[in-house]
Amino acid sequence: MERDQSYIILQRIFIGLFILMIIPFLILFFYTNPSPEDFYYAHEAKIRSFLDNMRVQYKFVSGRYFQNFLLYLTPAFVNTFVFYKAACFLFMVSFFFSILLAVNLLTKKFLSLSEKTLIALTVLFSYLYAMPEVSSGIYWYGGLTAYHSGIILVPFFFAFFMKSENSVSLSAETLFTTLTLITLILITGVNEIFAIIMFLFTLFLSVRHFTMPKKRRWQYILYALAAGIFLYILFKSPANQIRLTKFPNNRDFNYSLIGSVIYLYRNIFSWIFQTPLLPCTLILLPLYFKISNKISHFKSNSLVAPLRFIIIWLTVLFVSVFFSYYSTTLVLNRTSNFIFFMFLAGWFYLIFVLSTLIHSKHKVIFHKYCQYCYAASFIFIFLFMMNENNVTTAFLDLFSGSAYNYNRQLNERYEFINESQTDSVKVDSLINTPKTLYYKDLTSNPESRPSDWYNKFFNKKSIFLKKK
Repeated sequence: MERDQSYIILQRIFIGLFILMIIPFLILFFYTNPSPEDFYYAHEAKIRSFLDNMRVQYKFVSGRYFQNFLLYLTPAFVNTFVFYKAACFLFMVSFFFSILLAVNLLTKKFLSLSEKTLIALTVLFSYLYAMPEVSSGIYWYGGLTAYHSGIILVPFFFAFFMKSENSVSLSAETLFTTLTLITLILITGVNEIFAIIMFLFTLFLSVRHFTMPKKRRWQYILYALAAGIFLYILFKSPANQIRLTKFPNNRDFNYSLIGSVIYLYRNIFSWIFQTPLLPCTLILLPLYFKISNKISHFKSNSLVAPLRFIIIWLTVLFVSVFFSYYSTTLVLNRTSNFIFFMFLAGWFYLIFVLSTLIHSKHKVIFHKYCQYCYAASFIFIFLFMMNENNVTTAFLDLFSGSAYNYNRQLNERYEFINESQTDSVKVDSLINTPKTLYYKDLTSNPESRPSDWYNKFFNKKSIFLKKK
C-alpha cells in the first residue's frame, strides 16, 4: 500500500513538472501575432465570398481543400488580433486532447485518468523540447492548419473507425462509418503527406482484410476509394503545378532517395540520443507493463508485432521525407515538425509493443522498479534541460520581456499604419525578436509579397520597412 502511494506521488510530481514546462508556451499565446500571409487570407475573406475564395485557392494557390477551408475562417479580422491569439491557443489545447484521446484508445480502462494524462504530457513535452521550429509549428495559424489540424483529427478517425467495427446495430454502424469517412476526407485535405499516408493505410487495410478468412466488410473498400479519390482531387489541383515551378530541379528520384535516407539517419539518431526521449520513455515503462499485465487478449493482435510495426513506421517516415524532397527539394522546418511528431508517436507505440511482448514471454513485474525509473528519469531530464532547447528558450522569451516587447512593437506598428494619412508607410524593423514567436515579417522592398499582403489588409498603397 505504501509503495502504491509513493508510486502515485511520483507520477503527480512528473505531471506537475511537465505542466510547468508547458506553461510558458501557453502564456506566449498572449503575445503572438499574425504573419504577413495571415493578412492575405483575412483580406480575401473580407472582399470575396467563401466559395469564390475556395475556388481561387484551389486553382492558383493550393489543392489542400480542408486547410484552405480553415485558412478562410481566418481569425485575423479584428485589428487587436485577439481572435488570432485565441485560435492558435485553441489549436494547442486541441492538440493535447487529441494526444490524450489517442492514449485513451490504446489504454482503454486499464489506466486511471492521471496515468493517461502523464503519458499525454510526456509525449507533448518530448515534442515541444526538440521540435525543429516552434514559431511556424505552434504560433503561426498557417502552420497549425497545415499540419496540426491533421494530427488532431487522426485519433478521431480511429475512434470512429473502432466504433464502426464494434457496432451492434445497423444504425450505429452506419453513423460511425459516415463519421469515419468524413474524418478521413478532412485529413486527406490537410496536406499532401497526410493524403498519401491515409491512402496507403486504407489500401493496406482493405487488401489485408479481404485476404483473411472472415466476414467481408464493405466499409474497407469505401475508405480506400474515398482516400484515393480525394488524393486525386488534391494532386490534380492546377495550383499544385504552379507551386512546383517554384522549386527547380525537383522530381529528382535519386536526389530525393539519398536525401531521405541521410535525413532520417541523422535525425533519428539525434532525436533518440540528443533529446530527453530515453528518460521520458523510462517514465512510461511502469505504465506500459501495467497495461500489458491486463490485456492478455491483445497479445495475439497483429498490432503487437514489433518487426511489422517497425517496417510500417519507417515506411511512413520515409514516404513523408521522400515526398518533401521530391516535390520541393528540401524539408521545410514546419514539415520537419510534423515528421518529428510522427517519429515520437511511432516510438512511444513501439515501446508499448515491446513491453507487451516482453511481458507475455517473461511475466516481468516492472511495478516494483518504478521508483528507480522515475529517479533516473528526473536526473536525466534535469541534465537535458541544461542544454539549449525549446523549453528554456520559451522561458527566456517570456521572462526576459522579449515576447512582451515583440507584441508591443507590433501593436505600435498597427496603430501607426492605421493613423498614417499617407498611402506609403515606412515602419520600423522589429528589435530583439523572440525566437519562439517570430516567424516572418516585412522587408524593405515595397514590391515584395509580404508588403503586398500588408497593403491590402490595411488599405494602403505600400507598407515596408525603413532601410537600415
